[in-house]
Amino acid sequence: MINIEQIKDKLQNRKLSTVGRHTFFSVLVPFVEIDGEIHILYEIRSQVIPTQPGEVCFPGGAIEPGETAREAAIRETCEEIGIPPRCIEIFAEGDRLITQANFTMYSFMATIPRSAYENVKLNEAEVDQVFTVPLEWFMHNDPEVHIVDLKQFNRADFPFEKAHISPDYKWRSSNAEVPIYNYEDKAIWGLTARITRNMVQILKGEKK
Repeated sequence: MINIEQIKDKLQNRKLSTVGRHTFFSVLVPFVEIDGEIHILYEIRSQVIPTQPGEVCFPGGAIEPGETAREAAIRETCEEIGIPPRCIEIFAEGDRLITQANFTMYSFMATIPRSAYENVKLNEAEVDQVFTVPLEWFMHNDPEVHIVDLKQFNRADFPFEKAHISPDYKWRSSNAEVPIYNYEDKAIWGLTARITRNMVQILKGEKK
């Protein structure tokens, strides 16, 4: 029989993780100065990539085993658009975005030289193009914010009797804000827009 000292030994001073299936991603929010004005760099995902083809995003991806979120953001930026680590100067970590899709998104704010932006080497399997938006544009243009309902649906094979609940059990549902920025012919929306909006709110003093 397990005793309290064994319980303490197992549970104390362990590295904490998450309960259930959960993954972690990390993105870089690159700032670049162009003609004396600060811009934010975005990617447009390849049309052949299996997830979110053609959508606007930040450089980034899944955190690999053994690396930190910061390291992942730098590695993914290098792999996707060819900006070398020596040109990436991270100066702050953004707020973490926890999604209803069982993953957490880390973000890191960084400066990159204009020369690095002008000499990007796109990984065409993942990225179609990059573009920048003046930060000042975001400071004067709020996104449209829409609400989407996220509902739980019962699987037909769920064993209600084993859980001692009724088949008409009311599963908890939720909703989420979906901001949309329209800049020229680009749509910046979803998680990318949420990270952008959160950062802009901090810069404007609307959020501490």
